[in-house]
Amino acid sequence: MPKIIKWIGSFLLAFVLLYLFVLSVDVYRMQKYNPLHASRLYTVRVFAYAWHSGIVLDRNDIPEAYQPYFSLFAQHRWVEISWGDEAFYRNQNDTLAWPLGISAIVWPTKSVLHVVGYDMPPHAIYGVARVQKIPVGARAFQGLLKFVTSYFVSDSATPYAIVERGLYGDSWFLKSKGKYVFPFTCNAWTAQALKEAGLPLTPVLYQIPGVLMEVLRQRPLMGKNMKFVRLY
Repeated sequence: MPKIIKWIGSFLLAFVLLYLFVLSVDVYRMQKYNPLHASRLYTVRVFAYAWHSGIVLDRNDIPEAYQPYFSLFAQHRWVEISWGDEAFYRNQNDTLAWPLGISAIVWPTKSVLHVVGYDMPPHAIYGVARVQKIPVGARAFQGLLKFVTSYFVSDSATPYAIVERGLYGDSWFLKSKGKYVFPFTCNAWTAQALKEAGLPLTPVLYQIPGVLMEVLRQRPLMGKNMKFVRLY
């Protein structure tokens, strides 16, 4: 028994050290992240609360080809998009939270998109500490949109299919492609979306939203004199 415990301890130590090493590489690369070579920059926002994270887009920035995916929110300025396990995300019964959460982690389950439209500034919705603004180039922005919309399931009339009303405000649960299972969780999905937008991230590392947000804070601050960087 002591040998087994020692072996397990050594394995866990090696795993933690490997995780910290790869995370440090992401931090280093984020410190070097510089999209200012792009001819035009867009601002992608990342929000995080509790154990969840997602993407916020200015609907005015979304190219015409992608606007139909967000037509439910045509009257709103901002669109919040996140992804997760369908049963856990839609659950309103606190007694089922833990069983559904464990099931989502250990077994491939159906996923769902949660999309919200609103008009207040994002920092007023989430709080300054819970939202990060990331500048990306036009090609990178297209990459992010391609990734996000690739999870939409279309119905006969629209490029999305409604499941039911969402959790708050003007929000909807939409049918989604892909299975939810550890390590590809909601926060890894957010990190993958950012990777598709050119950020040097290793998505599997970001199971906790606080870790993702902290690494995003390591990026260089863009100069205030860069007028083409949208910071509002």
